[in-house]
Amino acid sequence: MTADASRGGRRRGNDQYAPVPLSFDGFDNPAAAQRGGAAASPRAVCVAALFVAVTIWACAALYSAAVSPHRPGDVSSSAFTADPDPSMTGRRVVWLMSFPNSGTSYTGKVVRMSSHMSTATTYGLEGAVNNQTGENIPLREDSTEGPFLSGYSNDHPVAPKYVQTKTHCGGRCCRCGPDKYLETLDSFEKQCRTGKSYLPKEDRKDSKKTKSSTYRRDIVQRAIHLVRDPFDNIVSRFHLEFHSFASKNKTDFLERYPNSPEGFAAFCKDMDENKDFSAQESKSRFITEDLLELFKDVPCHGEFYKYIQWHNLAFETTDRMRLPTLLLHYEDYDTDLKGTVNRLLSFLELSWVGRNTPDFVKGKTY
Repeated sequence: MTADASRGGRRRGNDQYAPVPLSFDGFDNPAAAQRGGAAASPRAVCVAALFVAVTIWACAALYSAAVSPHRPGDVSSSAFTADPDPSMTGRRVVWLMSFPNSGTSYTGKVVRMSSHMSTATTYGLEGAVNNQTGENIPLREDSTEGPFLSGYSNDHPVAPKYVQTKTHCGGRCCRCGPDKYLETLDSFEKQCRTGKSYLPKEDRKDSKKTKSSTYRRDIVQRAIHLVRDPFDNIVSRFHLEFHSFASKNKTDFLERYPNSPEGFAAFCKDMDENKDFSAQESKSRFITEDLLELFKDVPCHGEFYKYIQWHNLAFETTDRMRLPTLLLHYEDYDTDLKGTVNRLLSFLELSWVGRNTPDFVKGKTY
């Protein structure tokens, strides 16, 4: 069946799309919605209806069919070509929206190396810091809550108009149940603008050095929506967990889940059979009985659910905010690096200086 996933009438698919009950419109958060209130309306799947497949291998065909219509021949792949506020003064935030481990770091390096301009981030703990005050350096003077400069130096000044800004939004936790990863459109969008930042040195008390920061919606004027093959994305998230535990010398995790196909399979099995997660799934008003049955045939089903929900909400967020959006596929760096960098820089209205790009490590497929 076909589905129209855009509030503006933009069609996002073909006959392989299907509606999946992942929307919680009208509620501030899913937990509140589950306690009572009007029934949530279903939201059409924008990326791939992974769980309509009986086996996980069917996901590959659905992913390919779903993303291929979005490969644009021009710069922007959204229905909106003008910024929401064309007369806005000062630097404009261009979200780099990515489900974790889908090529965020590489895309940031591409922009900095090829344009010799700095980027920004929603997450102050990885941003530039004022050595005197201890605070993060905001992108805009009138938005001290973020976003914050990253990769900033004399050799990488701030672009005068559009600045690529990293955000992972919400619903992305690993090794967690629905109580933590279910998001509404409102809560997801707010998380796109929220991260931790450093407190001024003079305000730090009882060893507290950080605070939660949420910046204004109106300074966001464009978006880059980064997509990676779901199988590679989920395995890459496992690798990140492995390396995180390895850096902390957590031998129990490393022995139970070695960095191998067998370790990944064991990791998925334990998450799929986690009693707390299963109980949350069974109690959720937004995970149907049919979906619970389909979960049984999909290893790491919670991870794939997060992936689908995340991309659905990313599409809906950029639609609702009327953001000109560049849909960027991680795999395009492999097949057409020069063309992909050109599209990216053109969208940001930046020049390619010196034709430098970071090396792209091919073959990261699983």
